[in-house]
Amino acid sequence: MRSFAMFLLIILMVSISALPAQDRITSLAVIKWDPQLDLERFESIEIPVYYQFQQDMIVGLSATQMIKLNNMGISFKIIDTQAWSEDYFILSHRDDIKIEIIKKWGKIIYRTEHAVLVKAVNLPAAEIVVARYQVTRVPNSPYFIKNQKIYSSPQESIPDFAGLNEILQEINADSIRYFIQSLQDFGTRFLMASNRDSVADWIKNEFMRFGMSDVQIDSFQYSGTWQYNVIATISGITDPSKVYIVGGHHDSYSSGNPWVYAPGADDNGSGTAATLEIARAILATGYQPEATMKFITFAAEEYGLHGSHDYAQKAQAAGMDIALMINHDMISYTTGSPGNWRVSFNYYTGSEYFLNIASQLLQNYTTLLGSNGTQNASFSDSYSFYIRGFPAFYFEEYNFSPYYHSPNDVISNYNMDFCAEVIKASAALLVVTSATPAMVEDLLVVDNGNGYSLNASWTPNSEPDLDHYNIYVGFSSGAFDTVFTSTTNSYNVTGLSEGTTYFIGVSAEDMLGNESFVVEKSGTPYSMPQSPLSLQDHPNFEEVELMWRENHERDLWGYNLYRSVSPGGIPVKLNQSVIVDTVYTDITVQNGAYYYYTVKAIDSMQNESEASEEIRSRAVSLDGGILIVDETLDGDGSLFNPTDGAVDSFYTELLRGFLVTEYDLVTEAGIKLADLGAYSSVVWHGDDFTDFAVTEQIENSLREYLNFGGNLLISSYHPSQAFAGVNTYPANFTTGDFIYDYLKIFQVEFSVPARFKGALPQASEYDSVVVDSTKSNSTLSYHLLNVESIQANPEAADIFIYETDYPASTAMGGLKGKPVGVEYIGTDYNVIIFSFPLFYQRVEEAKELVHTIMNEKFNEILTIMDKYVDIPDDFILEQNYPNPFNPSTTFRYYLKEKAFVKLVIYDLLGQKIKILVDESQDRGIKDISWDGRDLRGKPAASGIYVYRLEAGNFVQSRKMILLK
Repeated sequence: MRSFAMFLLIILMVSISALPAQDRITSLAVIKWDPQLDLERFESIEIPVYYQFQQDMIVGLSATQMIKLNNMGISFKIIDTQAWSEDYFILSHRDDIKIEIIKKWGKIIYRTEHAVLVKAVNLPAAEIVVARYQVTRVPNSPYFIKNQKIYSSPQESIPDFAGLNEILQEINADSIRYFIQSLQDFGTRFLMASNRDSVADWIKNEFMRFGMSDVQIDSFQYSGTWQYNVIATISGITDPSKVYIVGGHHDSYSSGNPWVYAPGADDNGSGTAATLEIARAILATGYQPEATMKFITFAAEEYGLHGSHDYAQKAQAAGMDIALMINHDMISYTTGSPGNWRVSFNYYTGSEYFLNIASQLLQNYTTLLGSNGTQNASFSDSYSFYIRGFPAFYFEEYNFSPYYHSPNDVISNYNMDFCAEVIKASAALLVVTSATPAMVEDLLVVDNGNGYSLNASWTPNSEPDLDHYNIYVGFSSGAFDTVFTSTTNSYNVTGLSEGTTYFIGVSAEDMLGNESFVVEKSGTPYSMPQSPLSLQDHPNFEEVELMWRENHERDLWGYNLYRSVSPGGIPVKLNQSVIVDTVYTDITVQNGAYYYYTVKAIDSMQNESEASEEIRSRAVSLDGGILIVDETLDGDGSLFNPTDGAVDSFYTELLRGFLVTEYDLVTEAGIKLADLGAYSSVVWHGDDFTDFAVTEQIENSLREYLNFGGNLLISSYHPSQAFAGVNTYPANFTTGDFIYDYLKIFQVEFSVPARFKGALPQASEYDSVVVDSTKSNSTLSYHLLNVESIQANPEAADIFIYETDYPASTAMGGLKGKPVGVEYIGTDYNVIIFSFPLFYQRVEEAKELVHTIMNEKFNEILTIMDKYVDIPDDFILEQNYPNPFNPSTTFRYYLKEKAFVKLVIYDLLGQKIKILVDESQDRGIKDISWDGRDLRGKPAASGIYVYRLEAGNFVQSRKMILLK
C-alpha cells in the first residue's frame, strides 16, 4: 500500500503544476472519425487537432480527454506518451509512393500509405529532399473541430462580379513567361545560395513596378541564414480586417548542385508568377477590393515550408482574420491539348466547400477541366495555414512534371497558355470569394423547449453593405426546401414536428445580391428536456468527478445528478441546488465502494428529462489490497489450455494471506481506472496461448492507474504482443511507447523453437523458479513454449534470465541467458513484469516469489495469517474478505478437528442462495471463494447476505454486502 508521505508528495506535485495534470496535453493519439457522426462530440470535448490524414486525425490528449473519449466509445490509439518533447514532421511524396526513412532521421510515430509522421529534434532536410521527399514541421498550434458544415450558396449560378472579367482579360501568357524566365535567369534560387536576397529584392521591385505601394520584405532565420518573404498588400475599402492571401514559394531546388543551378521554372517559378500576375492584373484594371488582399512569395519552402510557417504563425499570433489562403505550386505542365487541359483541386478538411465554387469558376471563366486532387496536402505552403485553422485551397497541374527537382525544370518544357488559364481560375476564386459577404460565425441552433420551434442565432456580420440573412431549413444536411429571411442575427423557426431533426443553414447576403457560404447546424424540437449525453467519470483520490455534454435547450435551467449503490437502484440526488455547469465532483464517496450515476436536465418549468445512461465509478484510494486481473480464457483443461477454475485456484493459493479481489478481464470486456484505482497493487496474468491484445481503453486505464502511484505485477505469455502489438522480432521500443515508458521494456526477442525450463534470478532477493512438470509433458522435456525475452530500459533492471536444458548453440536453447523479468521500483510507481506465466511454475517457488514482491517491493501486508501458524483449539468463522465485494469474495474458517461441514449463503429472507461446502473435512484452515453466482449460476443481486457455517455442533453466521 502507498504511504501517506507518497500521497502528500503526489498532492504537492499537482499543486505546483501550471495546470491540473488531467488537463495537460500529455500524449499524441490517432483517432479515426466519421464527420457525419462525430462533429458535435468532438466540439464538446475540445480536442486539439494537429493534422489530419483524411479520416485519421492526429490529436493531443490530456488524461481528462482520454476518459471522455473512452466513455463516449470513441476509439483512439496513443502513438506518443511524451507529446512535444521533440518536434514532429510530416514526410510525404508528390507521387504518392511509400515513404522509406533512414533511422537516423527520427522515429516513425505514425504511418499511412503515402506519408509518415516522424519525431525528431531536427530533421536533416537536405538529405530528405535529395531522397525526393517533401518535409514539413507540424507546429504546436492546434485547431479545434467545429460542429458545423459549410455549403456553397444554393443559388443556381455565380452572379457576375463587377471588374472580374476585366481582371481575367488582363492575365496573359506573355507576362507570365516574362516572370518565369526572369526567375529562371537567376540560375538558382536555392534557399542556401548567396543570391536569395537578390531574388527577394527583384520580386519586391516587380510589385512596386505595378504600382503597389505597400510592399515589405519580412525576414526570418533558418539554419543560420536569413531568409526573406515578400509581402505586397492592397487594403480593402469596406472590410479591411478580413484578409485574403494569394501566395507561392519563390525558392527552387535541383539535383546536382543546387547552389549553382536550380532553374525551378515550374517549381516554383510558376507559382511566384501567378502571385505576381494576379496582383498586376488587379492593379492594371484599377479594381478596388472590399477585403484586404495580400500577395506573398515565400522563402525556404523546399526544406520544410519555413517561409509560410513563419508568416502563418505570426498571423495567428496577431489574430489576423484570414478568410482564405490561395496557394500556387507547379501550375505550368500539361500533356493535354487545348480544350482537354486538366487541373487538380487540392483542398483541406473544413474547406471542402471551395470545391463546388471552384468547379463553377472553371466552367464559367476558363477552358480547364477540374479534378479533385490531394486532401490535406502537407507538401506546399497552404498546409502552413490549414494547420493553424485558416481556410486554404489551391490549383495544381494534373499531369505532374517529370522534370521536378531536376536541371531540366526550365521554361521550354512548359505551357504558358495552360499556366495562364490556371491563374485565371485562381484570380476568379480570389475576386468572387473576397467580394461576397463573410460567413456567419458562432451559429447556434437550440431547442426552445415547446416541441414545435428551434432558435437559430449567430454573431452579426460587420459588412456595411449587408442587406439581410437567409435561413434555410431542410430534413437532411445540405438539402434545404424552405428559406426565410431576417435582418437580425436571430430567428425562430416554427411549425416544426416534435422529435424530428431539422438542418438549419444561415447565410449573409449583401445589397447587390451576393451571398456568403451557408453555415449549417442541426436541431430537434422537444417539449421536455433531452437526457444529457456522454456522462463520464474521472476518479480522483477520494472523490469522483462527473462530466457530461451540455444541453442546448433554450429554456434549460440546469441539471440534477443522481447516485445509487446498485445498478438500476434507487437514485438519490446529490446536488441541493440546480447544477448550472456540466461538471460535478462527488466528495461524499466511501473508499472501495462502487456507485452508479445518472444525470437529468431540468428546464425553467421544472420539467425534468429522462435519466442519462448510467455509469459505474468509484474513487481512487490505493488501499484495497490486491486486484487479480485474469486475462486467461476459460479452457478445456488440456495441456496449456487451463480452465478458469484451475487458474483462479492457483493465484488464490499464491496470494493466500493477502487481501485479494478477483477481476475477469474476458468476462468484463475491459477495465477502467474506477476498477483499478481502489487497489494498492494489481496482479495481471495471462496463462494461455491466446494473443490477448490490450485495447487503447485498457492501456489508458493502466497508464492512469500507474500515474496515481499504483503497483503492477504482470505475468503473461508474449507481453510485447499484448501491450505493443509486436509480431516481428527482435523489436525495440523508445520514448513514447507505452511498453517503454510504463512497463520499462527496451527490447524483446523470440524464437519459436526455444524451450523454457525456468527463470534464474539476477537479484539477490529472489530465488529460482522452475516449470511444474505436471503442467508440461515429456515431449517437451517438461519445458514451456512461447516465452519471449524482455530487456529492461535504462530506468529499470533485468531480474530473471531464461533457463533451459538445451545448449545456447541450439535452436531450442537460443534464448538461454536472455532476460525474462524486468523490475522498476520508482518514486512514482512500481512495475514488475515476467514474460513467462507463473501458473506453470512450481507452486511453492511461485508463491515465494510473489510474496517477496508483495512484501518487499509493493509493501503489501499479510492481513490473514499463513497456513503454517498453529490452528486454534476451536471452530472459528472469520469475516469474508473483501467486504463489501464485487464480484467475488473469500471465506476462511478454522476446524479444530475433523467434522462434517456446511457453508451456505442466504439472503435476508432466509432463501438459500448458494451451497459452498457440504462434506466432511479434516482439521485445518480452510478457504473457499464465492463468485457471486446463485444456485442457477446467475449473478446474485446487490444487497446484504448471510453466510452460515455448521461444523459438527458448531454454528456461526456473519453478514456481508455484495455491491455492483
